[in-house]
Amino acid sequence: MRCSQGNHAIATEPKPVHAVGRPISAPTNAGFKVAAGPVFAFEAIIIGFLCLRPVPSDCLSRTSPVAVRGLRFQRVKEMPITSGQIFDGIAAVATLGAAFAAAISAYVSSKSAEAAKEAVKEARLARKAELAPRLVLERDFLDFHLQWPHSNTLNGEPVFLARKHWKDKDPSPPTFSLTNHGGGPALELQVVFEFEDPNGDLLVPEQLRSFGLSVEEEPGSDVQPAFKTLLYQGQDGRGAGLPLYQRFTTDIANCAPGQTRTIDFPQALLNRLFLRGLQYWDRRAGMEGIERLVLSVRISCHTVEGESYSTQFRFHAFPFYHGARDPMVVHGHFWELPMYPKSDEPRVI
Repeated sequence: MRCSQGNHAIATEPKPVHAVGRPISAPTNAGFKVAAGPVFAFEAIIIGFLCLRPVPSDCLSRTSPVAVRGLRFQRVKEMPITSGQIFDGIAAVATLGAAFAAAISAYVSSKSAEAAKEAVKEARLARKAELAPRLVLERDFLDFHLQWPHSNTLNGEPVFLARKHWKDKDPSPPTFSLTNHGGGPALELQVVFEFEDPNGDLLVPEQLRSFGLSVEEEPGSDVQPAFKTLLYQGQDGRGAGLPLYQRFTTDIANCAPGQTRTIDFPQALLNRLFLRGLQYWDRRAGMEGIERLVLSVRISCHTVEGESYSTQFRFHAFPFYHGARDPMVVHGHFWELPMYPKSDEPRVI
């Protein structure tokens, strides 16, 4: 409907609007509407972001800030939101939450895997320690009884015996007991006996040479250095010569868990103790030049997994001689030395 107001005509109906939301011809924003169209799902969930969408520039130039904010609110209010867009937004948020939960799960899983590796490593080390051999060497005798000559020998060689207790009337060759207290066997054992002997040259005392004792130097070879031999020559023409070794090695194939192996005291080292006992007697005045003899026993072996294992034991030997001639008898004390530091307090007061 139109009415006559002079030469002007005023429209009583809104003008058509373009699809982009601008009126076809109007100096103001009267009749401005937002066209229906697709919107982002995330904008349908977070309404605050929608208020920040740009307003047409021609409207901003002709509208106050208060009117612009109202226009934005009106735009959000008139924006159509479908159920599909809501579900898409919810799915997007759920996907983001699932991704975050998956990241946390992956982190927790990695830490659990590291902890499991450490637990397996510790269990493996504990099992290896449990299966490692635990070797202990003990002496089976009380003291020495080294004699030359002896009536029961074939060629007049000396006999190196030891008492097991102080009432032992039948001394026997000294031995050691090697026991494996570990959970696994010890393979290819090597037992090295070595004297720490700072007592100088190996010489027969002048007073005893007339009884048939002498020391000779034996030449060395490519595999063995030169060494000395103590010769025993009896009045009946019989005799023998024994080396004066400082180190001697014994090999044992294996030692099972809980098993005890018997190891003979090396005869060459007992021969050295015999001569040192004679020398101690010769130096008995003031005990000058007498240093203690320390026997070190180093034991090395391998486990079933090829790991190497070693241990060591030390003993103090003190041979002595009273001057008897026929037969010559050298006695000797022998006791264990500590392997770990001890206090300096006196043992007896």
